[in-house]
Amino acid sequence: MRPSREEELLARHRFGEPTEHRPRPLTEAERELLERVRRALIADPRIDLRHVDVHVDFRCVVLTGDVPGEATSIQIEHIVSSLEGVDSVDNQLVVRSVP
Repeated sequence: MRPSREEELLARHRFGEPTEHRPRPLTEAERELLERVRRALIADPRIDLRHVDVHVDFRCVVLTGDVPGEATSIQIEHIVSSLEGVDSVDNQLVVRSVP
């Protein structure tokens, strides 16, 4: 059974309904960490990153978007969590449903 579109959207927000978010400018350290994460992910040619967004909040890396399979989600999280300077990974990646 496939979840409804509404259930999928709510699943992306782990604490219920989306709340207003006011983004703040990234610090220099956050920009550097974001760049290192992007370089590490791009270095693995097996990973399809077309639908993956990476955000940094202090030393937490937030992954959003969708991937073709659970293995890809786990692989991305493993690469990111192994980088120096990453305290935690919030993996909100959703496995793409097959049409």
